[in-house]
Amino acid sequence: MKFIFLLLLFCYFSFISCDITRTEVIVVGSGFGGSVTSYRLANEGINVILLEKGRRWEIGDSYLTGKDNVFSPTKNPDGRAIFMRNSTFMEGNFPSSIVDVSTGAFTLIDSEVNELDPDIRIRTNNDLRIISGTGVGGGSLVYNGATIRPNYKNFHRVWTQVYDDDEYIQELYNDLDEIYFPRALNVMKPEKIPDSILNTDYYKHARAFRDDAINALSDKGSIRKLDIMVDWKAVQEEIDGIRKPSAIIGDVAYGSNSGYKKSLDKEGNYLFEAEKTGKVDIKTFHSVHRVQFDEDNDEYVLSVHELNESGDIIDEHTFISKHLFLCMGSHKSTSLLVRSKAINDLPNLDNNVGKYFNGNGDTIFIRTTGEENINPGQGAPCDFIYRETINGEECAFEAAPFYLLENIGLTNGYIVVGLGNHKGFNEFEYDEENDEVIINWDISTVEDTYNNMVEINERLNAHNPGSSYMMEPIEIASGTTAHPLGGLVIGKATDNYGRVKGYKNLYVIDGSLIPGGTGISNPSLSIAALAERCIENIIKNDFNHDQNNSDHIQKEKLNTNDIIV
Repeated sequence: MKFIFLLLLFCYFSFISCDITRTEVIVVGSGFGGSVTSYRLANEGINVILLEKGRRWEIGDSYLTGKDNVFSPTKNPDGRAIFMRNSTFMEGNFPSSIVDVSTGAFTLIDSEVNELDPDIRIRTNNDLRIISGTGVGGGSLVYNGATIRPNYKNFHRVWTQVYDDDEYIQELYNDLDEIYFPRALNVMKPEKIPDSILNTDYYKHARAFRDDAINALSDKGSIRKLDIMVDWKAVQEEIDGIRKPSAIIGDVAYGSNSGYKKSLDKEGNYLFEAEKTGKVDIKTFHSVHRVQFDEDNDEYVLSVHELNESGDIIDEHTFISKHLFLCMGSHKSTSLLVRSKAINDLPNLDNNVGKYFNGNGDTIFIRTTGEENINPGQGAPCDFIYRETINGEECAFEAAPFYLLENIGLTNGYIVVGLGNHKGFNEFEYDEENDEVIINWDISTVEDTYNNMVEINERLNAHNPGSSYMMEPIEIASGTTAHPLGGLVIGKATDNYGRVKGYKNLYVIDGSLIPGGTGISNPSLSIAALAERCIENIIKNDFNHDQNNSDHIQKEKLNTNDIIV
């Protein structure tokens, strides 16, 4: 009780609200890791408080034509586009849009600390830019939805950089491939684009990308439709005028106003089904900025800012739990623990905290085709994946619409997300003087995959007269990632199931567990499957739970005037 008593003293003398919530389980973050974790715990009758920094994006009937948008539109964006910044994120020839500061769906971490964000102070070096999602559903709100099962060869190339134990790597992959990929897919249910939609004018850029790839295919290459988290019936209703246009006008990064994305908060998916149990209490606009361990009671004490829609801090809360799951995404979960170790809030954390980070080999660039106009701003999201092997290394290209290409006269262009295997890792560090967590970035870890992608682009040009590509400089093309991974890698900073070394009942279940890449694949399925594997083991071994007496959440409203000092 000593720790709690000191907390109450602080509340009393600082004249702030001392609103303390004690619960058995807290999950922080509602992306893939947090949603899977909450769903499986809830199905065991375990009550969960889920803390989410962003807002709940409720579509309701706003998907119908003529209704107001819930998300920011891609064209003429507003404050709903980006979290706590006064402009959207663009590069080179594509100017940013000035917006009102708000709690938008799209988050950017770059080389300058965002002073408008009341979170932990995080920045990168060497111009690394990390983009992610914020809100109920996390990255599933703003991603392209590509759902890819990595093969063993590419999986091994990533994990062998951390482990020299091929037997362990094979066993981990077999677990995922035989049990947990299928289990996650059974919930997520991605779909390929139907030909009836692909063959419309809205998806001309997708067909152009496919045709260029077919022309350039080597005997080691392939081109196929992607499994995507898209409700294609909703897209057809956009075409038919029932739903407002969203996918067909290229809306991707800031959310889906027609509801075409099968995000985690949609019926049938993890987070929706978790809430449906009645066991998951999602608290939006709750930003965790500090975690401490009360050794006397074996409890975790979380200091939490409550925000309003504009991102202003309107209250402070304390949450206390026996079991704490950090699921905020690689860069945020890792930053929290790196700082916690450095300032002695959690001094017993392993020295591998903050290591083995990279950006999934992401390279983002522009291609043009020989056709005159392929409607570059229409037909979201990505629909095909083109794979080639260059210099013994596989790379993959996924094409997506980008309306700003029309603004610079590239009506025959599309944007490409390239996926490759990184070589080497980056680390987090804590800057005590400025109270900042720095994500170090060495561009040399992705130079080989960048150069291989240049060769693939040259091959595409050679087999498709009139086509071209733009992917210079490397610092911009390969210095932006939507797939940050690592920092709290499984078997290093944690045990083999996400239990954080040095502390009991502290867990990480998100992209932090994966060492820098998922093997030429978008990481959402890998994160969900790994989360399934981890939480199954944790529930089995760490919870002695009586499902007939599972009301473990209690709310304590403490009046500081009643505290005897």
